Amino acid sequence: MVTVKHIDESSILAESLKPLIQYSTPREGVIPFELNHSIGHEKTSEEKLASIIIDDIPIAKDQFKLPAQLSQKHRRHIVKVIGELYPKHSVTVSGEFLYTDGCFMGWHTNSNVPSKRIYLTYVPESTKSFFRYMHEDKIHTSYDEKGWTLREFDISEDDLLWHCVMSKTNRLSIGFRVVKNLKS
Repeated sequence: MVTVKHIDESSILAESLKPLIQYSTPREGVIPFELNHSIGHEKTSEEKLASIIIDDIPIAKDQFKLPAQLSQKHRRHIVKVIGELYPKHSVTVSGEFLYTDGCFMGWHTNSNVPSKRIYLTYVPESTKSFFRYMHEDKIHTSYDEKGWTLREFDISEDDLLWHCVMSKTNRLSIGFRVVKNLKS
């Protein structure tokens, strides 16, 4: 199951995330060509999942996204913020990506690294990007709302959570592995 929380822009959490918004737009000259939306739609479709689900795909084979390249200072800051939300847990960054118009990450499970996953996403426009997943044999599409969204789910080797991402806007996504292993 995926838990989705839109973060109120006046909250303390949103305030602490403001320095990261600078990473939600590509650097000048990073994308020298336009992306074809039909490729991303095909790679994140229910039909594509049906054609590959017989095998586990821990790491997405089909993807086009950019590295967000957070500074060390901002990476430490966001790990601290997530750590405060999840006391008694170790928090590590599992990925920092920038999706622009037409970018996507195809269906995969992350089953190679079981843990709780947290994804923070920032988008400047509502309903132009999504996180799609399969739960109990049903496909769910969770659209991003303008601002920050936090998604939380568990990854295991046995109960696979197939998921993918598609964007038609700038979408900053920062992923975390969260493991309950600390005493205090």
